[in-house]
Amino acid sequence: MGAPGPTQQVPIDGSLYPTLPTTPLGLYYDISSAADYTSPVKVCFHLPLVTTSAAFSNLRIYHFENGAWADETDTTATDFSTRTVCTKNLVSLSPFGIGAAAPTAAGVTISGRVLAPGGGGLRNASVVITGFDGTTRRVTTNTFGYYTFEDVHSGGSYVMGVESRRFTYATRVVTVTDSLANVDFTPIE
Repeated sequence: MGAPGPTQQVPIDGSLYPTLPTTPLGLYYDISSAADYTSPVKVCFHLPLVTTSAAFSNLRIYHFENGAWADETDTTATDFSTRTVCTKNLVSLSPFGIGAAAPTAAGVTISGRVLAPGGGGLRNASVVITGFDGTTRRVTTNTFGYYTFEDVHSGGSYVMGVESRRFTYATRVVTVTDSLANVDFTPIE
């Protein structure tokens, strides 16, 4: 770096660019700097809202080059403890888009039971699971209130909830590293 100067990330409208090759997170930036620098240069982003290491490891930084997005993520410089993800060495600064790669791990199961206020199982309730990429799946509980999701990608976080006409249930976030059993729901009283 030569002469120092202010450097800032400026949010930009991602709809003005082609769609990212992975799940877009709505994070698009131009980097501007008054500093005197010589390429190559690394750019790092602090992303505190990604709260699980599995989800953080799926983040990708794309740099718009020659009319297309190129994955320039330096996976060796990804640090969940500081919530920092960096690029490889680049010759220019802008623009950037941040996306999430789909987990590549094998499918696992998530199962449990939806309970009624008295402790018995609630039949015909819909259990809903929503992935990091926004994909939603639902299953219906059996006569005894049990449910199972098959082929859930491990290595990600999911929001789970219950839809019932009779009772209200709190949603929860689950991080899946292996099959999960006894993910039970009790009604809010």
